[in-house]
Amino acid sequence: MSMERSARLGVTILGAGRYGLPLAECAARNGQQVVLWAERPAVAKALTEKRALPAVLPELEVLHEAVEVTARLDRAVRASHTLVVAVRAADVRPLARKLGEFADPSQVIVHVVRGLEPGTLERPSRVLRRETALRKVGAMLGPALVDEMLAGRPNAFVVASRYPEVAERMTAAFAHDTLRVYTSSDLAGVEIAAAAASVGAVAVGIALELALGPATLGMLL
Repeated sequence: MSMERSARLGVTILGAGRYGLPLAECAARNGQQVVLWAERPAVAKALTEKRALPAVLPELEVLHEAVEVTARLDRAVRASHTLVVAVRAADVRPLARKLGEFADPSQVIVHVVRGLEPGTLERPSRVLRRETALRKVGAMLGPALVDEMLAGRPNAFVVASRYPEVAERMTAAFAHDTLRVYTSSDLAGVEIAAAAASVGAVAVGIALELALGPATLGMLL
């Protein structure tokens, strides 16, 4: 193993959007060394200088000092042994194709995408496996909401993968007193359930607006 690989620590969050930012903050609060990749240099500069991005995440006043922000994908990927993809479902494949030049099979990669690829309906984990040399692939999904994560209220994720190492690394990075990380080997089931949950949430919202009763809500759930 090279010195570069053996020196890797912490976690890299790929995506500085409304979900990537709180994940970076939570991991840093948990004592992790965190690298946060922002695709747009202007966003990386703003986060580095002001340590906040009110237009994207007003709930976060100041980004943790342990989070290093960069617009260099090579720097972000090579910095950590654990990669977390936090972009839109439509952006997973273009990002995965860029990762190939920098990532290596010693790393694990996990996505937090609550949906399927538009058009193909491909699961994000399959896209990552098809487009990169990485094989230790997983998903971290669950009911965790941004405002609750940042406020430190009790929350939970499920990490799904066929590789125990993936669950171990994600648990070490994110689990603490108010954030529980459950594990599963049913990667496909967790991804499909997460995608279906978004559809279910819309249906429940419509039912509530129509003032439908508990039986209807129970049927939907």
